[in-house]
Amino acid sequence: AAAAPPAAPPRAPPASNQLRLKALHAMSCLARGNAAAEAALVSAEVRGVETLESCLATDFIRLQRKATFVTSALILSDDADAAALAAYYGRLAPILVAQAETSGDIDLRENTVKALTTFANRGFGESIKEEYGARLDAVMALCEARSKGAGTPMAGAAAGGPVFDEDENGENATAELSLWAELRAALK
Repeated sequence: AAAAPPAAPPRAPPASNQLRLKALHAMSCLARGNAAAEAALVSAEVRGVETLESCLATDFIRLQRKATFVTSALILSDDADAAALAAYYGRLAPILVAQAETSGDIDLRENTVKALTTFANRGFGESIKEEYGARLDAVMALCEARSKGAGTPMAGAAAGGPVFDEDENGENATAELSLWAELRAALK
């Protein structure tokens, strides 16, 4: 009888969200403000863009917030060249737009809008309008309704969007709306 093939080694369990958060924080501290490290993040060897992508695509809100912050910092950097910006935009913009549409977390949405505005100001305004304009307009309309007190926590869910906390109406929605206005201006 033929010998059974060797058993595959057991797979390591996925990293915990807390560990991923700490690793992302370390990556951020090492890279931000260091031109060579920022350039290395975009390389196939370091795979920093893929790391950000997986952190943005998680359900762990703290990791999403941190990844959105790091993305904003990297694309705002004076050291981000056209190739780096294109890599970040191509991989991360779709996730950021989805975040804007679905997140019920005000801090995450605000940082997401800031990142999209930075992309628009760094030369991707036309691409954002063409690829995501209608979707972003729908999110802006929902925010406008909330800022006028017309929204309810379940209004987002009824429209296929996020469920907002009670405090998402009024003042918070008005502050968020000003960020959407900045994005709208950057897209013109």
